[in-house]
Amino acid sequence: MARGIPADEARRLVVRGFFAELVQKIGLPDVEERLLAKIDAELEASVA
Repeated sequence: MARGIPADEARRLVVRGFFAELVQKIGLPDVEERLLAKIDAELEASVA
């Protein structure tokens, strides 16, 4: 919030960053992209 980002959005960014780091270890770009899209969708649904 000190950076002007709402708490829910900041939490979502931190969680996405955590998952993105793990997903990148898969090494298959297509799979990584689909997983990150699903993660983003779930995070958006949980914030809304």
